[in-house]
Amino acid sequence: MPHYHHSSDLDRYYFVDNFTPPWEEHDSILMIHGNCESSLAWYGWVPQLSSKYQVIRPDMRGFGNSTPMDKKFPWTLDILIDDYIGLMNHLRIHSFHIIAAKIGGTIARAFAAREHKRVKTLTLVGTPTPYRPGTIERIPEWVNDFEANGIEPWEKRGMHGRFGDKFPNEGAVWWSKYMGQTSKNSQIGFISTIACADISDTIKK
Repeated sequence: MPHYHHSSDLDRYYFVDNFTPPWEEHDSILMIHGNCESSLAWYGWVPQLSSKYQVIRPDMRGFGNSTPMDKKFPWTLDILIDDYIGLMNHLRIHSFHIIAAKIGGTIARAFAAREHKRVKTLTLVGTPTPYRPGTIERIPEWVNDFEANGIEPWEKRGMHGRFGDKFPNEGAVWWSKYMGQTSKNSQIGFISTIACADISDTIKK
């Protein structure tokens, strides 16, 4: 069942999946999705994980069913980390595992560096390097594309590069439409900041 966690500027949409034996103790996992995604991106993971863990699947600020952000919203890693901390505090979960995919892994690494006492383990999937040279130079081109055409055409052009030639075309179409539903304003703000953030110094500390 989906839930909302309300704060001053955000209605956070999230799922809690827990099919562990009720008489046993269990750990919790926080799952952090990637750009233009939502809690739905983890659909294939939940059946496997939720039989052993309590799985927390939020929609990041600006994405999915959480509150969309204005294109001028001042995105920072600390704001996103505070969002996740607020949710886990709301759920009264002090320490937990993190699984993060794609650019969610950038957020997760900064999270673990800042809040290392709360993170039991950190698992990253398909995550870019801490510093992405060349990315920031492409941002104006992408922003102009989003303004003119929306998100879905941009996603569609890169989909087979993400999944490979053996991934079924029907799946690529589904993912393009799913990711293409992202708020244009949220995406412009996010990709101009978080998607090209340099966390190389942060994770060394």
